[in-house]
Amino acid sequence: MTKPRPSAALWMPWFIKDHRAQVATFSHVEHSAYVFLRMLFWQRDGVIPDDAKLIARELRITPKQWSDMRSMLLEDCTISGGQITHPWTIEELAKARRLIEQRRAAGIASAAARANQREGNERSTNVATSVQPRAGSGDCPIQDKANDTDTADSLERGPFAVIGGRK
Repeated sequence: MTKPRPSAALWMPWFIKDHRAQVATFSHVEHSAYVFLRMLFWQRDGVIPDDAKLIARELRITPKQWSDMRSMLLEDCTISGGQITHPWTIEELAKARRLIEQRRAAGIASAAARANQREGNERSTNVATSVQPRAGSGDCPIQDKANDTDTADSLERGPFAVIGGRK
């Protein structure tokens, strides 16, 4: 059974400055169609069929509007064999998939390292935690005040005296 490749379709890089420069002369409808076209390329791995009706429907415009804007919107695309390819999208998807795979591998390695550390001490970190004893259990680490010879001295010094300091 083959592993499914990491899905980069969950997110898409959007370089605002570049995008704004590219669509500076577009009308509102042209800009909306361009944004939908970019998302369509991203979802379909950078390649879509050269089908005017399908594209118009996906871009939420009429076939007439698509034919009017087609050359402008596909300026940076390659059209051949009934397919429209957007090279930038293909490159960015490859980068995104590499990044997802790299992070997945790092997560697995990190989990394995933590598991190896825990084998000896059953803790996820090397920092020991203290547990407060239950009241009345007799496990209290504080000495009995009646037998404490320093209690009288500490009462004379007051509550704000430095422990181990001068008397």
